[in-house]
Amino acid sequence: MADEIASTETEPGAEVALRPCAYCGHPIHPESHRCVDCGGHVGLAWGTVHKELFLFLFLSVLIAVGCLVSWVGRTPAPSAESVARATAAAQQRADEENRRLAAAGRPQTATAQVDEKDLEYSVVVPMGKAMTGLDTLRGALLFALAVYGVIAGLFNVLFRRMVMWPYVAGGALALWVGLQGLLGGLGGRAYDLWKTWAKGRSLMESFFAPVRAVSPGHLLLTLAGVITVVKLVGGVLAAATKGKGDAGGDAGGKEGGAAARRRARGGKGGDAPTGGDAPAAS
Repeated sequence: MADEIASTETEPGAEVALRPCAYCGHPIHPESHRCVDCGGHVGLAWGTVHKELFLFLFLSVLIAVGCLVSWVGRTPAPSAESVARATAAAQQRADEENRRLAAAGRPQTATAQVDEKDLEYSVVVPMGKAMTGLDTLRGALLFALAVYGVIAGLFNVLFRRMVMWPYVAGGALALWVGLQGLLGGLGGRAYDLWKTWAKGRSLMESFFAPVRAVSPGHLLLTLAGVITVVKLVGGVLAAATKGKGDAGGDAGGKEGGAAARRRARGGKGGDAPTGGDAPAAS
């Protein structure tokens, strides 16, 4: 039989209104995570499971997908028809230049040079040989951390645990690998070709087209790493702020208690006057 998790915030001896189990109706403690009668995970049904656990579980899945998809960006390439037309035009210009040189009695040294303005970049091709994260040591390590993070995340959700090290290690490594691919894609020739390809197109195409120079895998890893780091830093700052508030409250409570004790000591002598005229005799 599953154990009922008792509250850690309720004072000893205080009465707590029990809550019926979402599965069998058995009355249990409202802060329980599992029912003592049917073993159902009432924390999931009541929505009392920490939302961050589902977020880290999703980030582990995101990192695993980022390791499985392509780690090669895409780039615009000229179509075969435009290459043939540009080559013919370049050859025609070279022949005309050679005839002009021959008429002038000079050596015919002109060669066909294809002008990129004559090319139409209407085909999208990979920037290199097909590769995924599992083809690298970093990607394989990331995938292993992601798989372990998914398993640990399921146990965290179902059994109210807080195993966090796979998400910290996986998020930091994903951010490092993802940023390398992101900066490499945005700083290459493919980025300039995408900007040229997007000219005259819609605003959305002009904005998102250069991002296609970055591989899908590196984009997903960067996204997962950034979210992980932001959540961890936010959690640390929130804990530090809460700690300062608790310290201030404790100090205020101590000062208030000391003041109350001083007032109590001052009133022990009763209400007899300490100065002034003596009371008149009746």
